[in-house]
Amino acid sequence: MTPARRRKALAGRVIELAEGAKLGKGEKMVRDSERNKAGKRVREGLARKQQERRKRKLDEVFLVLPHLRRKFVYLIIRPRIWGIIIQP
Repeated sequence: MTPARRRKALAGRVIELAEGAKLGKGEKMVRDSERNKAGKRVREGLARKQQERRKRKLDEVFLVLPHLRRKFVYLIIRPRIWGIIIQP
């Protein structure tokens, strides 16, 4: 783990202990707050890259396990299920 990632993880654990976040959500809070300090174009670029990574990973899963495609096609057609939003 890189020093920056370790530092963010520790800051997240401190937030969790101070009950500022639910258990396991502190590090994400720290990362989100840091990302929100960035410029608009940087934030949009990070979000776009994250979306591309998710799509590539999903395509890779479909190549290995094609029977899962039917389940995900339903999620893409009807993207909001149990409060989860899946971007096509």
